[in-house]
Amino acid sequence: MAKQEKGYTPEQIKDAEKLCQLMQKVPDAKRQMFSVSVLAYMNGFEAGIALGRDMVQAQTTG
Repeated sequence: MAKQEKGYTPEQIKDAEKLCQLMQKVPDAKRQMFSVSVLAYMNGFEAGIALGRDMVQAQTTG
């Protein structure tokens, strides 16, 4: 599988900036738990995308 460069759209960059701004507003005492929650949410999305891609690939090859 060839390595593919990942480019980000201006909308994705803007969304990331908004997330960073939101994280800065979270009090220090709660920021670690908030960060863990956001990371778990993002990992769930990534897993869902990978699972969907695998299912499509299985349908087209099998």
